Amino acid sequence: MTTLTINIDDNLKENVQKKVRKEGETLTSLIAHFLKSYLEDKWVFRLTPKEELLKAIREGEEEIRSGKAKLYHSTEEMFRDILG
Repeated sequence: MTTLTINIDDNLKENVQKKVRKEGETLTSLIAHFLKSYLEDKWVFRLTPKEELLKAIREGEEEIRSGKAKLYHSTEEMFRDILG
């Protein structure tokens, strides 16, 4: 057995503890169950970018296609182009 220390919002912790207690469990058992499920590929962790970021990516890709922006394959290539 090991101890895991995590930093989370106080209100989040309190609200989750209240809900899990109503279900007859503990926060520790909830986290352990989540970790086991994750290892067994029963739960997928996926970050979804905000629409604002997706829009900026699309705009950048369009600028590269139209020639308004340059695409560099390395920082060295970029510095050579910028500094001459």
